[in-house]
Amino acid sequence: MDLAAAHRLRAAEDRLRPRAVACHAAGPVGWRVAISFGNFVEVDCLGLQQNLQESALTFYLQLLRNRQIGCRQLPFLFHPFMHVESGPLAQSKNMFNPAPQAAPLRIEPAPKDTLGCMSSHLQRDQGLCANGVGIHRKTMALPHLHHVETEPSARGVLLGISMRDGHSRRIVAGRHASCHDFDRGSIYIRGFSERYRADIQRPFDFVLLEISQASLERAIEEKPGKRIGSLAHVAGARDEVLLNLAEALTPALENPACASMLFVEQLSVAMTSYLVETYGGAASSAPRTNRILSRSHEARAKEMLRSKFDGSISITEIADACGLSRSYFIHAFRETTGCTPHQWLIAQRLEHARALLMNPGTSLADIAAACGFADQSHFSRVFSQHSGVPPGIWRRRMRVEN
Repeated sequence: MDLAAAHRLRAAEDRLRPRAVACHAAGPVGWRVAISFGNFVEVDCLGLQQNLQESALTFYLQLLRNRQIGCRQLPFLFHPFMHVESGPLAQSKNMFNPAPQAAPLRIEPAPKDTLGCMSSHLQRDQGLCANGVGIHRKTMALPHLHHVETEPSARGVLLGISMRDGHSRRIVAGRHASCHDFDRGSIYIRGFSERYRADIQRPFDFVLLEISQASLERAIEEKPGKRIGSLAHVAGARDEVLLNLAEALTPALENPACASMLFVEQLSVAMTSYLVETYGGAASSAPRTNRILSRSHEARAKEMLRSKFDGSISITEIADACGLSRSYFIHAFRETTGCTPHQWLIAQRLEHARALLMNPGTSLADIAAACGFADQSHFSRVFSQHSGVPPGIWRRRMRVEN
């Protein structure tokens, strides 16, 4: 490229947004890309790698359109011997008018999920929702260059918990950029109210909580002591408490059909309350003592739990019926009964199942349905975890003993 052409290319990059990007298959030389910057300069890129995936090409051209990379970076991204030419529009109109035999490739924006991740790059994309909190697990195992971007919205706050080592990302905020490393247990907290942009070059595995504004406001209202305004923005900090809670959520994400919504909401409430307490910027309040449910509250909570053996009742419903905050109710129930609401409900379901197992005419499938389990397999798995043997063997042992 001569000096004059280089100056024209630099001026086009610095002052103008690309107005058109055309891409055509070029036979054995790979891809042919032409970029128009207006009325005075175009760039023709020849000899792109033939084995370049179409999804990767689409991604880089999107970066180019959005001025997140410049034309001068294209040779290094695609091929070290790529030939780049530029010239006046009148002299290079053939760039956007290829020979008839060159079939044009239409470049469409790659589909992205609600969190700005390119869907085609995700090896794992799991999700649940629990009363205003969206819970996801997203994994990218291959080292794609990945760009994440979300526009400002009123969606609340996003918490990310890294489930593996070796991830890093470059976060762009306005004109400033910062790089952050994430190992297993590292977290980030960001609000949806601001535009978010990040360049990701290494594989990742995150459990993510999308906490709605209403859920966040409720957690703030329920926190004793001084009211906080918002959560701190965090990137790369390690938090063992959130890692342990995220690990407890992974079985439910792996098998949503067998997940107890009572259990999922219980964990999401605990994580949201912990976020407000730890990253809310207010001094921690003195620990509460004697958090015991009154007899009437205990009886009401147990009655409501028994009425929904399948766990479809929510912590919010029970706490509201008792006139208590959700986090206070969970702690008080545990101190009163010695177990969490979900653990207590599981114990009640298994007790009812053992009573039904004493009737030899009742099938395991019918017992599973009567006790609120998703299916016989789910019932057998939970029963074995708590009793040490599958329900069929337990039933035969009881017959022998009796």
